[in-house]
Amino acid sequence: MTDIQTKTCSIVSCLVSTQEFNSQKQSLIDLTVLFNASDQFVLKRKSAAHQSELLSALNYRTVTNESNLTYKFLLYLFRTRFEWMDQNNQHKPFHSASREKAEIFDQIDLLLKIISTESVCVESLQAFKQIGQEFSRFPVVRSQLAGHVMVWFSNAGSQINAPEIYMLIQDILLSAITDVWSTVRKSTCARLNTILQHLNHANLHSLYDQLIQICLEKSSPWQSVDGAILGITVILNQYGSNNKAEPSLDFIKTNLLSTVFSLISHPQLTIRETAAKSLLVYISCLGEHEALITFQKVLFLLNSQHNCDEEVSVSGLVEAYKAEGLLNICCSMIKILPLKCLLPKLLSYLTVFLSYLSHEASTVRQTTSSVFKQLLLKADSNPVLFKLILTKLTADWLPCYTDSSSNTLSLIKRWEGKEGRLFVYELICEYLVKNHWLNTFGPLQPTKHGELRRLSTSALSESKMENCNDKIKDNNDTVWHEVISEFKDKSLLEKTRVYDEFTKQHEKCVNDLPLLFMKQCRLYTDGHESIKPLEFIWLKNIRIAYCTELLETMLHQTIECLTDGQWELARIAQQVLPVLSEVMRWYDIDINIKIIDKLIVCKNDDRFMYLGIYLLKESLEHCVRLLPLLKDPPKSWKNPERCVEIINVLIEKLKYETERYIILSEEMLNRLSYDRFTCMATEIILILHNTFDVNKDKMKILHQAIFNKWQMLYQFSHPTSQICHMLPDISKTEFKSPFTGYLSCCLVEPEGDVQCARQVEKHLVMSIYEYMSTYLSHYTQPYYLPIIAHYVGQFADDSLISKELIQCLMVLCRQVIEPILTKSIETEDKQTYLKCIFYTLKELAAVIAIKTFDVTLLQKVLSAYFVLCRPINPIKHLPTVLKAICSRLNKQRRNTVELSPRLGSSIGGTVFDIPPPSFNYQGELTALEIETDFYTERDTDVIYTECLSLNGCIGGSSKRRAVNLSFDETGGDDDDDWDSWSEEEESDTSLSDCFRSFFHQLKQTIDKDGKDVLQEEIDKLKEVDVNVLNKLLN
Repeated sequence: MTDIQTKTCSIVSCLVSTQEFNSQKQSLIDLTVLFNASDQFVLKRKSAAHQSELLSALNYRTVTNESNLTYKFLLYLFRTRFEWMDQNNQHKPFHSASREKAEIFDQIDLLLKIISTESVCVESLQAFKQIGQEFSRFPVVRSQLAGHVMVWFSNAGSQINAPEIYMLIQDILLSAITDVWSTVRKSTCARLNTILQHLNHANLHSLYDQLIQICLEKSSPWQSVDGAILGITVILNQYGSNNKAEPSLDFIKTNLLSTVFSLISHPQLTIRETAAKSLLVYISCLGEHEALITFQKVLFLLNSQHNCDEEVSVSGLVEAYKAEGLLNICCSMIKILPLKCLLPKLLSYLTVFLSYLSHEASTVRQTTSSVFKQLLLKADSNPVLFKLILTKLTADWLPCYTDSSSNTLSLIKRWEGKEGRLFVYELICEYLVKNHWLNTFGPLQPTKHGELRRLSTSALSESKMENCNDKIKDNNDTVWHEVISEFKDKSLLEKTRVYDEFTKQHEKCVNDLPLLFMKQCRLYTDGHESIKPLEFIWLKNIRIAYCTELLETMLHQTIECLTDGQWELARIAQQVLPVLSEVMRWYDIDINIKIIDKLIVCKNDDRFMYLGIYLLKESLEHCVRLLPLLKDPPKSWKNPERCVEIINVLIEKLKYETERYIILSEEMLNRLSYDRFTCMATEIILILHNTFDVNKDKMKILHQAIFNKWQMLYQFSHPTSQICHMLPDISKTEFKSPFTGYLSCCLVEPEGDVQCARQVEKHLVMSIYEYMSTYLSHYTQPYYLPIIAHYVGQFADDSLISKELIQCLMVLCRQVIEPILTKSIETEDKQTYLKCIFYTLKELAAVIAIKTFDVTLLQKVLSAYFVLCRPINPIKHLPTVLKAICSRLNKQRRNTVELSPRLGSSIGGTVFDIPPPSFNYQGELTALEIETDFYTERDTDVIYTECLSLNGCIGGSSKRRAVNLSFDETGGDDDDDWDSWSEEEESDTSLSDCFRSFFHQLKQTIDKDGKDVLQEEIDKLKEVDVNVLNKLLN
């Protein structure tokens, strides 16, 4: 032995045999100094040809003395350095201060780094393998061990291919790849490519075969299979990125497909996903022909009946896990394969995919819908292929508007098949709207908001459109030149409309238009390449309907599902309707209006009436969104003149029928039932009133009708509220409202009428809140004041709605207060106004006491309170608001419900008989007293500015979809420490400042003849409240 070897063995022997901290520390330092100072290690840092000999010395001693010193040394290093990190570890290598432990850890880290430069030998590998078994119960240690081993092997380079050591290396690799802990498996596979690049063909083949065998072995634990298929994926990536790709590596193709197909139905999701990913990596390395063959093999597995021209029967569908995995592969392969590979058998592929829309597993149906979306994306510029997909989807489903179980007219017997199609409708409609927005309004490049990039096209590539005209002229085909030249810079919806108009003009004189059109597309897509008629011959055997027919069929199928007793169908139908209605508007507003007109005359069928009213409501909401854009066109518009023209057409068409829509809405409003018809009719009336010119006499009648309906709904919802007793007497009818069904406003089935009424009331407010301030500014009705104030508290957790309701409150404040202060009101009306003001103050006090109410909005509430309280005797309203403020400031105080005017709370009876305090009134309220424009920045800047259905939740209100994305109260990150002391202190400070400013204004108004009325009322409170308020004021 050399002197270095002798010293090394001596130091290590002392290290592993002592338990004393200082002795261990000194031994580690001696080892580090020895090998940092040795010529071998210095040269190692200068040249990769030299390596450290630390383990070599120990291995020599191990062989000669039959004492496994290498194992003991490595075991000490990993146990001391990492074992304490495992939660289950009870072993404490030493007890010392953190500083001392850090010193030892630093020395061990340096030694492990030195060991990673060692040459790989049998003794060292056996030691590492034995250590891995020793730490079978310590996953963190195994993870660290695997990481160091992978670095060691990587540094060894081609040396690992030596026959005497490779099998040990492979055993260690397989042990880490198939470890029971996912972190070890993933980290090992993440570093595996650094080792694969050094393996020769034989050893790579051996490793690959071992991984395949693990995957195919039925007794293998799922963790082992998960790691094995992940390792196979790494090998495939390495193979695909190897430009030299030797023919001898064809062994990879031998068992891969059978292995992947066997794992695609594995119960573990991660295994199924990784298996699918490995197949896609493999396909990306193949040519077009081989990739298409693989795609057809996947289709063959999906279609157990082996007849792709007929839909697979439900009993013939493969089980859920396998189907989902195979369909995910299909979805990804469609992205990779060129369209020309899919066209010859496209109809057969569609037939197979249609079958899986009826699969009993919802996940399979949703995955299949993604396949259809990918097919649409593949043909996104081709109206024939687009309409072909819709034709296949809508076929064999004749809507009959009855329960799905009793539908005998439709060939789709199972409700799952209908839901699956609606999944596809939703994805297709979302894409159509995005595509139309992008090509008509949106920017060409991505923006910071994440707007969609321009999608790649296939059959009618935009990039090739510029050159198509010359090629068409070469063919002397003026007919096609006429239609295709109009396609440039148009969305898929516009191209489809152009194609349909062309078809209607020439279908009598030109046979097989779709077939000819597809041939023409191939001509200018592929240049002068010869056309293969067999690619499109199947177009002769199918009738492709006009897009208008397809959209209307989709609409009726959707309303059938909405009215179906199966809740899954009703749910997805509610998601589809908004986007489908927007597609129809963008496609052709005339057709949209014709469908509305055809539906709203069906007054004996609530389903058709509902659909017509819904389409009308959505169209009018869209107008409201589009009108501001005409005044200030966004800079992102590609062609402002064309965009303005498109919007003007849509608005003018709807404006023309205003009077008719008003009459229709009045009929819906006067129905006895309180349901979605009530909410939609009210919303339509408000939009028409705010947006278009409506007959004033007619609106007076509608104003009263809306108030009567709203008042009765409030009384039904809050029968114990004293507000109900001061509202005007009207002939109150029995409350009628559906608890369930498509007309019901209830998200949860109510237990009684009161719960149902409250859900209807909430739905109504959420439908119209955006239009209320403008509407109320044209109509003076003091009874709205306490009702709106109550809603501010009811929607306190929704700052968007609360903000709009407070704006309504400020509008009403000005209308009610000004006549009183100017004495331009009759005595009888004055008493009504004062009653409304008093109850409004009670409701506002309840809002002030809500601890979670936004401070910024609270300032507006206090501003409204200050304006309204001026005609009221301060002795009557101050106690309530003072208690509310104390409740808000004191974190452990009373519930807010006792501050609201509920039945049983006394109002004193003399509040209206006491004259209000005198103050200087100049005939006009100052800006400080009432703010009419305190929301200067409207929330209209959203991603899809011109769209209605793509912003936010599809199932909710369109207005909320339109503004939710831009409303951000916090502006912070999700990981913000919301309960931090600094934020709480800042909130308390702003809250105190808010109340202090309110008291200052109030004090100046109510103090009279040197009398401190505010202080007198404070002194009447409980001692704890007096202390809180005096502290605030002082």
